[in-house]
This record gives sequence, C-alpha cells and structure tokens, in this order.
Amino acid sequence: MTSTKQHPAPGGRLGWNEGPGPSSVDADNKRGVIRLGITVALLAALSVVFKVGAPVLVVVAILTMIMLHEFGHFITARWADMKVTDFFVGFGPVLWSIRRGETRYGVRAIPAGGYVRVIGMNNLEEVDPADEDRTYRAKNYWQRLRFAMAGSVMHFVIAYVLMVVLLGAVGIAGASTTIEQVMKHRDDGAFAPAYAVGIRPGDKVVALDGHRVSNFDAAAERIHSSAGHDLRVTVERHGRPVDFIVTPVDGRTAADKAAGVPEYGIIGIKAGEQTIRRPFPGALWHSASELKNITVDSTKGLFGLFTKNNIKHYGHQMTQTGPADPQTDGNRLLSPVGLFRIAGHAAKQGTASVLTLLIAINIFVGIFNMLPLPPFDGGHVAVATYEAIVGRIKGRRHMLDMNKMLPVAYAVVVALALLSLSALWLDIVHPFKLG
Repeated sequence: MTSTKQHPAPGGRLGWNEGPGPSSVDADNKRGVIRLGITVALLAALSVVFKVGAPVLVVVAILTMIMLHEFGHFITARWADMKVTDFFVGFGPVLWSIRRGETRYGVRAIPAGGYVRVIGMNNLEEVDPADEDRTYRAKNYWQRLRFAMAGSVMHFVIAYVLMVVLLGAVGIAGASTTIEQVMKHRDDGAFAPAYAVGIRPGDKVVALDGHRVSNFDAAAERIHSSAGHDLRVTVERHGRPVDFIVTPVDGRTAADKAAGVPEYGIIGIKAGEQTIRRPFPGALWHSASELKNITVDSTKGLFGLFTKNNIKHYGHQMTQTGPADPQTDGNRLLSPVGLFRIAGHAAKQGTASVLTLLIAINIFVGIFNMLPLPPFDGGHVAVATYEAIVGRIKGRRHMLDMNKMLPVAYAVVVALALLSLSALWLDIVHPFKLG
C-alpha cells in the first residue's frame, strides 16, 4: 500500500511525496511541448510528401471519436467522485503531459486510441485506504453502470449527431424524379413503353395516377406493381404538366422467370441523381430511424463473424492474394492499414462518404465494446450486474473475485491479438477492392 503521509525533509522541505518543484515541472512541460511539436510537424510533412492529407484527416477524426469515448468515461467518473489519475491520448512513450489537480493529461507516441485510469477498478488493485471511498469498486451499481457504459453511449451520440449532419446539411445521393435516359427499344425490337408514348429525357415525374411522388424510389415501386395495367404518368415539361398513359411491361429476363422471380413492371426510364436533404425537424426523426437500422445490421454482422460458415470462409481468405470482393468477403474486421485505405477512398468520394464511414465505425465500436467479456466495457457491466444480483440475493454487498476472471480476460486478449494480426495480414495481401 502507498502511504500519503508526508515526512519533513532537511531544510524544512517536504520529502519525495511533494513532487518536483515548479522549475522542474516547467522544464518538463517545455520539453514535452517540443517533442509534441516535432511529432506533429513530422506527421504533417509526411502527409504532404505522400499526398495522404485527406485520409490522415479522417484518421484524426476517428482518433477524436475514440477520445470522446474516453471523455464519456471521464465525466461519469468525475460525476460519481471517482479518482481519475490519467487521461491520455495514445499509448507508449509520453510526448507531453501536464497535471491539473489529481489528474495527469497528456499525449503518447502511438495514436492507437487513448485511456482514462480510475483507481480501484477491481478487488485486485491495491489502493491507499484514504482513497478507497473514491474507487470504482466502492461506488454503487448505477454509478458503475454509468461509467462502464459511457464510452459506448458516447459513440451512439456521435453517430446520431453525424447522421443529422449527413441527412440535414450534407445530403445523400439518391435518384431524382428528373428522367435522365429513356430506352428507345425493348429486347424484342418494339418501342419501349415510355418512349412510345412520348416521354423524353429531361421530363420530371410529378405524379402517378394522380398521386404526387416526391422521389424516384416511390415512383419505381408504383411502376413495378403495375405490370400490364395502364398507368397515368404526369411529368413536368418546360414548367407545364403533361399526362401520358403508359402500360408497364414485364421486366423479367428469361433467367429471372426460370428462377421464379415475381413479375414486375418497367417502362424504360432511368432517373438522374440528386442530393437529397431532409428538413431539419425531419432529419432528427429520420436520423434515429437510420441509426436503429444500422445498429441492427451491425449487430447481425458482428455476431455473424463467429458463425461456422464465416469462420470457414475467413480461413479460406487467409490463403488468398489479390483484391477481395466487398460483396462476398465484406464481413471481416479491418486493421489500421485497411481502415486507412478505406478512409482515403471515402475522402475522395466526398463529405457524405466520410460521414457514412464515421457513423458506421461509431456504431460498430459502440456495439463491439459492449461484449460482456473482460477487458471490454461490457465485461465491467456484466460483473457489476452480477455483483448487484448476488448482493441483493445475499442481502449484503458482494464483490466478484477477479482472480477467477483473469483466465477469461487473458483468453479474450489473446483472441483479439490473433484477430488483429489476421486482419492486418488480410489487409496487406488480400485487401478490399475499392471502386
């Protein structure tokens, strides 16, 4: 145990527990600032020389999200009066740090995340008796639950804010109601339905059978369900509405029919593209809905990683070289190398692609981090919940012996290390083919 008792030193000064004097602290801070400045300048120079400025900015955004994850832990720890001793960006050697009160803030050399250290995270850690009341383990269930879940909650908050920005301000690419192309002939040589009645490129579809349409997806759905039936198509041409009676034909190929694909109608038009933005109040609601859908898909994808078929396919990929097909090989984890490539591709595609990538990362990390295994935050949630249930049954505070959990934690760490190394190997020798 560490004692906080201070013993007078010769000359009236306090002993080692007092810490360095002001001049020593100032000198350390100056050296730290110089190291940090040199590192930042070097990274900036490398990004310019190798022309990877845009991907670097995306990676910086990802690191910022990770630090917001840690900030979630930090503020909930302070809220519960837990003692936070460290709040660092990165891992490895310290580039710069400064102490404010009882917490040391700083930057380390390896930008692979960050961490917040709270004392007394389990019953194995020795803590000064004077600080015991401020340990994580001393707090009640709800305080520990808030702290453990704060990082993942922060990821979902970030994802929601980014989704609102994407839908309400930046917009997403979608099919417009303006017709870009009209097919002239069908496969049998006859005129295609739209061309035959006089619909031409540049016409804007505004209504079908008198029902207004706001997007091409809704129009296409109505056309697909009207095979063989007359459909009144109203278009806007030179600012004036024009009506056409069109009979959609069966759009299936011979192979589709043989495969049992249900009949659907087409009239032979192709929509142009437009940027679709949601009005702000609607963007709030649609963002929540989209987040729910992505969360469900991400959860299915995460647990799909560990199915028998996917493990077998993953092993097969390990023997492959050359580009991987995102459609068939997409359900796998990315290493920093793969993430950097995809970040660069997204940066070239534009702001919407970058936001979409960041949203997906936040949601996946938020879910992955809540796996109920140590050392994930979900492991702390599981332990705290177990202790609360057993404590209620026994009528007294119960604390799990973490010695029993160490083998599980070590197994998870080894599994993560192997998974990370295999992901790195695949991203180097069998990388995803990017468009």
